[in-house]
Amino acid sequence: MPPGGSKPGFEEVPAIPEQRNEVPETGASFESPTPAVEQPSEPVPAAPVASPAPAPIAAPKDPSVRAVEAILEEDLGDAFRKMTPEMQAKFRKEGERITAVIVEMVRNAKVNARLVLNMLARWLKMIPGVNRFFLTQEAKIKTDKILKL
Repeated sequence: MPPGGSKPGFEEVPAIPEQRNEVPETGASFESPTPAVEQPSEPVPAAPVASPAPAPIAAPKDPSVRAVEAILEEDLGDAFRKMTPEMQAKFRKEGERITAVIVEMVRNAKVNARLVLNMLARWLKMIPGVNRFFLTQEAKIKTDKILKL
C-alpha cells in the first residue's frame, strides 16, 4: 500500500506481463519445447473486451445416424426453407427424435416398418401446404430406404 494508506491508483498498479496459452504445433509436443518467436506486444486495453464464446465442437456422428439423417433430409430442402423459424425448430426437433428412434431400431436389427412409416408420415404432415397423398408416398419411400439399412 502507498504511504497514504489508500488503494493504489491506476498509474501505480504494476504492469502484469501478458500470458499466452501455447498450443504445440503439428508434430510437436509439450515434452520437447521449441524456441518461441517473440512477437511485438500490443497495448493492453483498459477494460476487458468480451469475446464471443467458442462454438461447441460437435461429437462425430455415428455412420448409422448420418445415413438415417441423409434419408430423412432427402428432398425436403425447399419445404424446410419455406417454413417459419418456429416451425423449422419444431420440425427439426421432431426429426431428431425420430432419427434417434430409428437408429436404435437399426442398431438392434429390429426395425418395425409400420412404426417407421407412421412416424415419418406424421412428421412429414407437419409441412404446411403440401398434398397429404404426396407426403404419405414420400414417407413410404423413406421407410423403404431405411429398411435397406
